[in-house]
Amino acid sequence: MRAASWSIPAAARGATPRPRARASRGALGSSLRSSALPLFAAASALAACGSSTPAAKRVAGVPRPADCRDAASVTGVIEGHVCLHAGRYEGPFVLAPGAIVWGPREAVITRREGGTVVEVGAGAALDGVTVDGEGGVFDRADAAVKLTGDGARVEGVTVVHAVFGVTAERVARVVIRGNRVEGGRQATIGLRGDPIRLWETQDSLVEGNDVDGGRDVVVWYSSGNTIRGNTIAGGRYGTHLMYSHHNEIAHNHYDGVVVGVFVMYSHDVTLTANRVIDAGGAAGMAVGLKDSGNVFVRGNAFVHDHTGVYVDHSPMQPDHTIAIEDNLFGRCDVALDFHATARRGTIAGNDFVDASGGAGVPVSVEGGGDAGELVWHGNYWSEYDGYDLDGDDHGDVPFALRSFEGDLVDRAPSLAFFRGTAALGAAETVTKLVPMYAPRTLLVDDAPRMEPRAWEVLDAD
Repeated sequence: MRAASWSIPAAARGATPRPRARASRGALGSSLRSSALPLFAAASALAACGSSTPAAKRVAGVPRPADCRDAASVTGVIEGHVCLHAGRYEGPFVLAPGAIVWGPREAVITRREGGTVVEVGAGAALDGVTVDGEGGVFDRADAAVKLTGDGARVEGVTVVHAVFGVTAERVARVVIRGNRVEGGRQATIGLRGDPIRLWETQDSLVEGNDVDGGRDVVVWYSSGNTIRGNTIAGGRYGTHLMYSHHNEIAHNHYDGVVVGVFVMYSHDVTLTANRVIDAGGAAGMAVGLKDSGNVFVRGNAFVHDHTGVYVDHSPMQPDHTIAIEDNLFGRCDVALDFHATARRGTIAGNDFVDASGGAGVPVSVEGGGDAGELVWHGNYWSEYDGYDLDGDDHGDVPFALRSFEGDLVDRAPSLAFFRGTAALGAAETVTKLVPMYAPRTLLVDDAPRMEPRAWEVLDAD
């Protein structure tokens, strides 16, 4: 078999328009609604930084704003454009509409008594600094940075020790870009906070962030968003959509999460050119689709995952469909798993590559059903042993997937433990050599490809 490493082939990389900040005025946050927020004087900056020496022109790729005033100390409510120097600044802070706080990573904003550290209002921006959320409380959903107004932006910021990292609630056109969010791996995964969370957030961009640990990157009740170019590792759900429509999930790298992307009760969602590696364990899966429709999974690489794509009652509506096309399923225990008989969808152009000595299952249909009503065309199957006399790279005879092993596991699910062992392998071989029992046909691919695509190097181990 070929080497066990691949990468996503070049895909169309049309630029998605970035949300534009709107300098509209709005509420300054719940902390200012009931009473005036006390002013907190910040600790003095380092002596050298307090001099008149101008700050760097860029931090974390974000240019220094024009007419920015250098500040060795700031108060609780920040207006205008403020540039911080290296040092510690005691929050909480609320960025008024249109305000910008810009500074190097060595400028650390904290809140010793716990609570949300920085609120970013409409059209305001927080750039480059570090936010230390130590002392936050899980039950209050305390966040390092909370976006509270339309057009707010947080970019190039480092978040440490926070229960919840960057959250956006009931806003639109916000930008969360190029941040490093350390969600932590010490606590039990279900008791961690979410490193990035969109809640009732529309038409927004989450791009180029580096997320390590934490629980889930959440997109709930949030439509029209783009989640692009992020690296997400060590959490539970790499991206979890629920009741969230018309979203794009593209060019993200998920490594060592339990689930890469889970789409639940949502429609018109595209998953393009993502990588999901090592989604292991009994619940591990690269992509899950539940009660969703018009979901398009194209050009992704699913490598060394327990389950590649899991489909449960999707498409849900009679006029919906699903398409799983041009993906790599490499070294997955089960590449494509249907919870029940599958209908109204297209599975085409995928590479079902098993480099694990035949231990992997390309397609499984639970409950004794089949996937014969789907359109299967032009997939590569490691199990295919047909021929190509006309040299068009497609087999001259269809590929029919039948599985005695699958029938046994459906009848006795505990036998799944023995997948890949000599015992089940021998049983499968005997039924092929001595066809006394005809397993059910799960699917028929009318034009199987003879060779997989030339996927470039992507280390799967």
